[in-house]
Amino acid sequence: MKISRQLAVWLGIIVLVVLFIGITTYVGFQKMSQTVAHETLAYEIIGKLHFLESSLVDVESGQRGYLLTSKEDFLDSYTLGINSVTETISSLSTLIKNPEQLQRLQDLKKICADKIAWTDKTLSLSKSGRKEEGVDRVRSGSGKVIMDSFHNKINELVTAEEIILTQRKASSDAAYNFAQSVSMFGTMIIILLALTALVVLYRNITNKLNLSINAISTTSMEISATVEQHENTARQQASSVAETASTVDEINTSTIQNAEQAEAVADITKQALLSTDEGVHIAQQVNTEMDALKEIISAIGTQMLHLSEQTNQINNIAILVSDITSQINMLALNAAVEAVRAGEQGKGFSVIAQEVRKLADQGKKSVEKVNVIVSDIQKATNSAVMVTENGTKTVNELTQTVQKAGEIFSNISGIANNVYEKTTQVALNGKQQLTAVKQITIAMNEINAGSKQTAAGITQTKTALQKLTDTSEALKRVV
Repeated sequence: MKISRQLAVWLGIIVLVVLFIGITTYVGFQKMSQTVAHETLAYEIIGKLHFLESSLVDVESGQRGYLLTSKEDFLDSYTLGINSVTETISSLSTLIKNPEQLQRLQDLKKICADKIAWTDKTLSLSKSGRKEEGVDRVRSGSGKVIMDSFHNKINELVTAEEIILTQRKASSDAAYNFAQSVSMFGTMIIILLALTALVVLYRNITNKLNLSINAISTTSMEISATVEQHENTARQQASSVAETASTVDEINTSTIQNAEQAEAVADITKQALLSTDEGVHIAQQVNTEMDALKEIISAIGTQMLHLSEQTNQINNIAILVSDITSQINMLALNAAVEAVRAGEQGKGFSVIAQEVRKLADQGKKSVEKVNVIVSDIQKATNSAVMVTENGTKTVNELTQTVQKAGEIFSNISGIANNVYEKTTQVALNGKQQLTAVKQITIAMNEINAGSKQTAAGITQTKTALQKLTDTSEALKRVV
């Protein structure tokens, strides 16, 4: 634990003990103060009880004096006594807090009222001319009985207050003794704690100071040896920095050449990028022309299909004509048969029938020729359709090939663009490296100068460490 923390702990313990003593003493004195106040109240109550007793005796004395002398002066004493009794009882009612005492006070109040009523009755008889009756009441001893009970009740109240007073005195003495004991023992404990803290802190500080002195002495010796090594190292670094500076100059020259070559490569890459862009443009044009050729071949295919449909229609017409010629031939044959049956009259019709048969035969031959021609046209049309389909496929394949070539040119363009950007970045990096190499050259020169200063500073540090070692030895002898 640190010395400051130990000091704080000891001070905290002492402060807690002082607080405990202060609080305990304060509570004890508060209790003493309350007890003194209660004692004062008890003395005041006892005094008022004695005053009440004397006041009622004054009432009785005034009553007897008036009965014996019939002088009004005794009535003044009597009246003052009654007033004193009333006021004293009222004052006691506010001072007494104990329930048992309050009950006794109520009984005493009733006795006082009975006594005053009894004396009033006696005085009334005397004032009305019946003095002997009043004197007889006094001689009867009834008033003495009331006064005896009054004195007994007064004694009860006084005795009870004296008991309470004794208890409060004992409590006050106990509180005073406790506070005094706490103060005395607390002071001794504080002194003991302070001495203990002083001894412990002195030992800890001395031990830690000795340890620190030994550590400083050892460390200063180690640092002195290390500084010696650093001094040698600093000299070696100075020579190494000089060699490094010449090497950096050579790197500077190489960096300039690399930067120039990077710029030349960037120019060549830029030209390749332009050529690739032209190839992409040409591939796009070829792709457009192939799309136009594809549309033309598709139109030719459509016309060939239309021609095939027309040829089919001609073939259907030729079949129809062939059927018609066959029917005409049958009709001509039937007409010839009928002409033969008709004899001479049917000869002319027979000639016509023969001519019709000849025409039907010629029509049949013509239809056969047409069928041959239509068949040839259909074959040629089918061949043309097949050729057109093959051309369409070839054009599609060429279109895909051209598209792939365009994509390849686009990829080549992207690659060339990327290469151009990288080459440009390399050239820029070369320039930055050239600047950095120049800065390194300046820094190396500064490091060279700093190394020399460091060597001088290490020498001064070595001297200061020697002084520190001497100081620690002197401090060790003092401690």
